[in-house]
Amino acid sequence: MNANGTGQATRALEEENALLREEVRVARRAADISASLVIEQFTRIEEMIQRLEQSHQSQSILNALLRTSLEQAPLEEQLDRALGVLLSTPWVRTLPRGAIFLVEDDPQVLVLKAQRGLAPQLLTQCARVPFGRCLCGRAAASRQAQFADRIDDRHEVRFDNIAPHGHYNVPIVLNGKVLGVIVLYLAEGYRRDERELTFLHAVANTLAGLIERKRAEEALEIAKEEAETANSAKSTFLATMSHEIRTPMNAIIGMSGLLLDTSLDHQQRDFVETIRNSGDALLTIINDILDFSKIEAGRLELESQPVGVRELLESAVDLLAARAAEKRLDLACVIEARTPAAVLSDPTRLRQIILNFLSNAVKFTERGEVVVSVSARTLEEESPPTEPGRAPRYELHFSVRDTGIGIPPERLDRLFRSFSQVDASISRKHGGTGLGLAISRRLAELMGGTAWAESEVGQGSTFHFTIQAHATERSQPIYLSGEQPELRGKRVLVVDDNATNCQIVRLQAQSWGMVAIEAASGPEALEIVQRGEALDLAVLDMQMPEMDGLQLAEEIRRHRDAQALPLVMLSSVGQRERDPRMDHFAAHLTKPVKASGLYDSFMEVLARVPQAARRTQQSSDQAWAFDQHLGERLPLRLLLAEDHVVNQKVALRMLERMGYRADVAANGVEVLEALVRQPYDVVLMDMQMPEMDGLEAARQIRARWPADRQPRIVAMTANVMQGDREQCLAAGMDDYVSKPIQPRELQAALERWGEWVQGAGGRRQEAGGSRQSAGGRRQSVEPEQAAAGTSHRAADSPPVAPVEEPSAGEAVEGGAAPDAEPPAAEGAPEAELGPALDRSVLDQMRSLDPEGGAELVRELIELFLEDAPAQLAAVRAGVLAGNADQVRRAAHGLKGVSGNMGARPVAAVCLELETLGRSGPLDGATALLARLEREFERLRQALEAVVSGQWSVATGH
Repeated sequence: MNANGTGQATRALEEENALLREEVRVARRAADISASLVIEQFTRIEEMIQRLEQSHQSQSILNALLRTSLEQAPLEEQLDRALGVLLSTPWVRTLPRGAIFLVEDDPQVLVLKAQRGLAPQLLTQCARVPFGRCLCGRAAASRQAQFADRIDDRHEVRFDNIAPHGHYNVPIVLNGKVLGVIVLYLAEGYRRDERELTFLHAVANTLAGLIERKRAEEALEIAKEEAETANSAKSTFLATMSHEIRTPMNAIIGMSGLLLDTSLDHQQRDFVETIRNSGDALLTIINDILDFSKIEAGRLELESQPVGVRELLESAVDLLAARAAEKRLDLACVIEARTPAAVLSDPTRLRQIILNFLSNAVKFTERGEVVVSVSARTLEEESPPTEPGRAPRYELHFSVRDTGIGIPPERLDRLFRSFSQVDASISRKHGGTGLGLAISRRLAELMGGTAWAESEVGQGSTFHFTIQAHATERSQPIYLSGEQPELRGKRVLVVDDNATNCQIVRLQAQSWGMVAIEAASGPEALEIVQRGEALDLAVLDMQMPEMDGLQLAEEIRRHRDAQALPLVMLSSVGQRERDPRMDHFAAHLTKPVKASGLYDSFMEVLARVPQAARRTQQSSDQAWAFDQHLGERLPLRLLLAEDHVVNQKVALRMLERMGYRADVAANGVEVLEALVRQPYDVVLMDMQMPEMDGLEAARQIRARWPADRQPRIVAMTANVMQGDREQCLAAGMDDYVSKPIQPRELQAALERWGEWVQGAGGRRQEAGGSRQSAGGRRQSVEPEQAAAGTSHRAADSPPVAPVEEPSAGEAVEGGAAPDAEPPAAEGAPEAELGPALDRSVLDQMRSLDPEGGAELVRELIELFLEDAPAQLAAVRAGVLAGNADQVRRAAHGLKGVSGNMGARPVAAVCLELETLGRSGPLDGATALLARLEREFERLRQALEAVVSGQWSVATGH
């Protein structure tokens, strides 16, 4: 190769190498650029990840603050928790110190509410910071966040040896209003970070919502407490005023009653009757207000005792029967078959609701019918396995349906409001306060239910209420015990133009195994008879269109005689006419029909079992003969002090038979109040009463009234032993009668004091002053003097009943007759205890009302069965608690009321328990309690047999 070729090759190689070096340089440069890009990308990714983590942490913190705001805790406690969460944020590099200030009473001052790690000096100096002072005040005044990286001139709050630091101060603002400031401490030289400030503003917004919501809750709670306080004050005022108004009202009623007992001409009597009736009406209104105020103040306590559902409804319907009959309304009572016979509830309040609904229905219904019904369903909750014997709990649904004027739909919501009526004109036409329905709903709610109404204008209304109650065991009366052998298969024709009445009689007859055939009119019934339908009995309504009951009976007798087809008349109260055609009927029933009355009539007509109400029997005990003119001969102003309803009714009926009208007080306090209102000649004072007993009341009377204004006090006590009589006299009593009260004994006491009141005249002051002899002992009359009447008494001395020791054979407790056998020894078999019920006592009670004695006895029995279980429970509680005084008092009360009912065995065991309670130790009380419960159960069954008709009140059979 020549030199030129070599040179060319060399140049070419050099050029190629140069190109290679350039490519390597370019490649290196490109690699450097790529590495930088990769590093930058990684850096960006790391920053994004960090921001995402910070955002997630920020959201977690905000969520934690929101959860804190939902907790039921005081505001300051919530703010302290929020501050702790905020200071624990990992990426906000604050010092572990901070505070939260709020604006409270002064809109220009911040108040320290929560803090962490503040120096003690700051707790005092920064307790209240005005707007514009220091960093937090400047943040509040400007509504802008304040940042500082050191202690500068804006730090107006300083102290010696203060540690260097910086600050974030973030205002808490809502709708332009400053609520507070968040203060966070930073290390000196800390750089401001906008992301941190954005996060802190979000925290401030969250806290603003928390503060506003919590303050609204607190304001609402304060308003609620103020409203409750005001409502309680109003209710207390109403209760006080109602009580104060009742005092003069009772005086008006009492004095008008006394005036009615005087000689008045027709016009005067009419005026006084108007005063009395108006007073009664006003007292009813006052009682409504008192009930309402008690409910509003939360001071109404409900009782829990056995309540017979049927008896409750039928007694309520009875009270409205006369008013319904005056308006010619059909009044009916329907009880669904699955309804328990008895439940544990408050009978008084339950009856109050039913009567309120019924009276409204009768008041606003001019024609048609009023029907009260009850059904029941078992509630879903079952008894716990550990309590297999627990009675089921029911929801009872009561309704009162009428065919009255109806209520417009737009006014239904006003029905149950307090002091509200559907139409203002109603109060002018019918009267009333508008409280009855409001009280009824509240009572129903207190018993676990509610109340509501349905209505259609011109078609009538239905008022409903429900309660919840446990069923309680109760032996069924025979007329509710299913099929009856004497009635099974008997065919009864029911004739009534009212479908509801037909349904009631039909369902009741079918429950006894009878076959019921219905007819809606007289012609329809007559057609059934004429075509030869087999019938054993016919029940005819008195009032029917086209053909009434009397006309139908006359037509039926043309086809079938009384032996072939007995007839039962069904009429409203007061519609029983004097008509020869009434002889066609074998029995008469009044509407609303009761199951017991229907059963009595059917048994009398079909089974030839005498009906109680159609027989009379003269009592063999002549002690129950009444001097019906005693009140005319010896007029007296009487006050009866007795807390037991049964005893009240018996005593009042006795006094009525003697021609007296008496006012009633339930305890010693009411006795004193009554004597302040008006004078009385004689107070018949029970010894054992709540609040203030008879002995203390007698002492108060003797101490507070001058002798010439003091009434004569006759003790009524079941304790008739020597020491008890002396105790009565020592307390200031003038006389005593033993329980159960015998008319002859009561009449003798009234005669003694009636004659003395009449003859005392101006000597009352002298007689009152000489009530005690010089020796301080009360005078007494010897038994011979008492037997001879008043002729042996000194003219200037009041009569005092004799003090006698009971004879060896005389039973001094429980009302036993002198020839009664002594109580059986403990543990004696029941066969030796004698009958649970002395039927002669019930016969005597019947004589208290010659016309309605049977119903009176039934009423007294029902009251006893309502009241006595609570007294028995009090005895049981006293024995179990070892409380001798409670046993004594409870046994005494049960003894007295049982004696009045003729329950001698129960009264005898009560006497033993009372004696044991007096002595102190209750040794043997458990065994006596067991005996008492056995005897009470026997008594209950005997009394229910009387009510059910298994034993006739009138005949004793």
